Amino acid sequence: MSLSISFTSDITPSIKEVIKTFPLIDSGQNAKEIIEKSEYIEVAIDNSTKKIVGYLILEPKSLDQPINLHYIEVCGEYRHQNIGSYLVAHAISYAREKRYDRLSCMATNESKEFFQKMGFAGENNILEIRLR
Repeated sequence: MSLSISFTSDITPSIKEVIKTFPLIDSGQNAKEIIEKSEYIEVAIDNSTKKIVGYLILEPKSLDQPINLHYIEVCGEYRHQNIGSYLVAHAISYAREKRYDRLSCMATNESKEFFQKMGFAGENNILEIRLR
């Protein structure tokens, strides 16, 4: 059986409630706090189970500063199937559309290579991609 995933940034209140229950391990914050101040959320949904299997949250900044990719998560069994790549690609498109100059992220040692493959560069684990 092949995997069928849908992506949406049309975040309904019910989707927000589901995301709020996800722990944000890296930041030590609850998703509820982050969602309240987010500018953009993209989710990946498994079409066969209707479960959210991944999401990405962008934190707003002013247009002269990079918009921050605050958090990205893909559920374990769905990793290594390009879901994270699609989420980041959609975030890059969104940031370009909104006329941001750069998109930044704080990569972990495990995620740094992933972000570099997506075009991010920088010192230590603070990475960004130029958008214009």
